[in-house]
Amino acid sequence: MALKQFVYKDRDEQTKLEMKHRQEEDDLYRKFSKHREEENRRIREEIQDEWERELERLTNRFQQEMQVKKRRPESELGALTLRHQQERLDLEKNMTLRRDKKKESLTRKMLEHERAATAALVEKQSHEMMELITERRSEYMAASSLYLDGEEAPPYPARAPPPQPPLVSKFHIYTDPAEFADVDKIAISVAQEDQKTFTDLVRQLVGRCASDVEKARTIFRWITVKNLNNIHFDDNLKGDSPLGLLRGIKHGTESYHVLFKRLCSYAGLHCVVIKGYSKSAGYQPGVRFEDNRFRNSWNAVYVAGAWRFVQCNWGARHLVNAKDAPKPGNRGKSDSLRLEALVFAGRELEIQFRMSRPLADFMATLHKNGVDEKRLSKYVQQNVSDDIVNFYITFPEEGQYGLDIYTRERGGPTAIHQNGSTEKEKHLLTHCCKYLINSSKRN
Repeated sequence: MALKQFVYKDRDEQTKLEMKHRQEEDDLYRKFSKHREEENRRIREEIQDEWERELERLTNRFQQEMQVKKRRPESELGALTLRHQQERLDLEKNMTLRRDKKKESLTRKMLEHERAATAALVEKQSHEMMELITERRSEYMAASSLYLDGEEAPPYPARAPPPQPPLVSKFHIYTDPAEFADVDKIAISVAQEDQKTFTDLVRQLVGRCASDVEKARTIFRWITVKNLNNIHFDDNLKGDSPLGLLRGIKHGTESYHVLFKRLCSYAGLHCVVIKGYSKSAGYQPGVRFEDNRFRNSWNAVYVAGAWRFVQCNWGARHLVNAKDAPKPGNRGKSDSLRLEALVFAGRELEIQFRMSRPLADFMATLHKNGVDEKRLSKYVQQNVSDDIVNFYITFPEEGQYGLDIYTRERGGPTAIHQNGSTEKEKHLLTHCCKYLINSSKRN
């Protein structure tokens, strides 16, 4: 459409609606934060109460056994003390693991809820923005005579058309991505700058676009150039700062496809989020989609008279398969997306750390799908010498394992007992490292 971009859109009116949306987002994020604090406090209190009850039960049993055996030889009393100390350590480890599993499960559930709530809010806000733009566009077109190469241009639909296959293939729209070189340059240039509002951002992006396809392309290109995964968000980030635009990314409640939908609404483009499965990294021919594996989301945007698919996630990043992992000493591509630390090992593995500050009471747990964790505990040993910590792992069979390492700060508050004696209080361990390990004779 040869319509000059944004001549029918009042910038102040669009910005006013955006500020209303920002306030709604602020209210939602405050609600998220309050709920997270409340749930985390509840878990801490539950675990602390359970820890104190179990510790009291263990201590009472130990004292009773000491009373029964107080006239026994010192060796028996010493063995009883050692057994009590080991039981206390085991209790502490179990409580630490239970706390972390509860927190992990809670965080996952809360994040799912927050993402759904954010998506619903963006859906509502996008609809309101499209309503505003459609109304102004209709008023402008009714009062103007718009032509494209001497012919009347088809109007962009006021309502999102129903889903149906395009009547023409992509080849009829463009034959080479190089055709978008000019709008790509605009997107790359805009990505180097900071904007305080989506209104300004989208106007800079699509103000010189000549078609709906170019609008969608420059928004897509901005998202894939911006490298949102590597942006550092300050904890004190304000909503009206340039990076405040991407608060949803910072909070983990908004993703590429939700952001693409949001920006499309500011450009007056109908866009929807599609949820489903994709044959992404790790898929093997014949694998059935029966659980949450390979779940994915993408967009469909209405351009050139039809719905067209857009996958910003894949356009912005690519997963690194094991065979493509950088060799030791070589730096991989900075735009690669990797999850956790990945280790390739034989049937034995040694991991060494140097402590940057005093730590104590290390613990490592080994995991494998279908195998009891207690059975795997004997395959992990550790040694601490000065500031060097070594973990030695042997693998009972080939396969994929998970390794979690826990520790805590040395020292801590002092407890004063009724008899006047003192001892350092021990708090639950803190999770510090996580590894995904592929054990194979070939490694």
